[in-house]
Amino acid sequence: MSIQGELTIDLLMGRDGLQCDIRSSRPLSAARVFTGKSVEFTLNSLPLLFNVCARAQSSSLVRAIESAQGLGVTDEVASQREALVMLESLREQVLRVLMAWPTCLAETAINPALGNLVQGVSLLSESMKPAVLYACSAVPQQLGHQQREQWQRLSTFLAKELFASDFAAWLNEVAVSSGALAVWAANGQTQAARFLHWLAGQTWRNAGSSPVTGLPAASDEDLMDHLVGEQEAFTAQPQWEGACHELSWFVTMRENPVVSELLRENGNGIHTRSVARLLAIAGLMQRLDGFFQRGEMLPSAACDVPGMAHVEAARGRLTHCVALDGDTVSQLLVLAPTEWNFHPRGVAAQGLENLQANDEAELRQQARLLIHAIDPCVGYTLNMVRT
Repeated sequence: MSIQGELTIDLLMGRDGLQCDIRSSRPLSAARVFTGKSVEFTLNSLPLLFNVCARAQSSSLVRAIESAQGLGVTDEVASQREALVMLESLREQVLRVLMAWPTCLAETAINPALGNLVQGVSLLSESMKPAVLYACSAVPQQLGHQQREQWQRLSTFLAKELFASDFAAWLNEVAVSSGALAVWAANGQTQAARFLHWLAGQTWRNAGSSPVTGLPAASDEDLMDHLVGEQEAFTAQPQWEGACHELSWFVTMRENPVVSELLRENGNGIHTRSVARLLAIAGLMQRLDGFFQRGEMLPSAACDVPGMAHVEAARGRLTHCVALDGDTVSQLLVLAPTEWNFHPRGVAAQGLENLQANDEAELRQQARLLIHAIDPCVGYTLNMVRT
């Protein structure tokens, strides 16, 4: 049932530099099919339609519907939903590290590691009974020994594969400064370390930087006005006060001390985003460890506007806006981070135009690294065009 579509990215190589043309075949009007459908049908079907970030879609949609109905859930249910979304984000971010980074080193991806990641996340997620959690006004489930044990296996494996140490120790001892990270990377104990060391040695490591910033503080009431007033014109190519903004996962990392240091010194290009990815993975593991091992609550993105909800997905902030007529959906609007980040003049387009390559093969490599540093799971076709 999935109709994900993809982006077509043309990178035009001319005498005056690079130009980027981004076109989308993503099904931006697909949410219309739920007009007139029941809440139950919509909750069951929308994640199948947008299945790349299905957990995030389900979480955002059910929260928007509960908000429209004036219903709420306990902190335990909200945390369990958030844990499912974070597991999904962890999977997508780690897959990008395990699959793409080794190719830059002329190393092969470690297939058992990929299998362990996918299977581990799937088993843990399914053991939390997501079908129950994504029902309106869900009640908390009893999570216990089974989930703690599954998380312990998964986190131990990931820590060894990515950091060659316990993730908490890595955060406390290594992820404290760019210098400490560089020393760790130079030791080359994991493919992730070797990639970051290799990348730091490239003359173009900071290529792909752009002046596009995160969305400034804006009220949800104003966002609702844009969504309801402009509808698919806004969800297809969103801008705020006439400017493009970034709503990727990277925006949430800007306050990290190491990322903040790299942003000041080098901008938001390939190297800064790659370091931020590994830090984001460790941060996800830290929060999930608190949830599974110590019962800590995981906060959800706040929204006080009835019928609207946000979720921080693997791709960035996802927003659903729903209007109901009784138990029937009268309108559903989905504002995905991909449309912010891959706007024709957005962060991806401007970053791609600022790449620095000596030949076409190197340019293609840089472009792929940058695209997936912005969005770990976007579908796209990249065309190199000489003009």
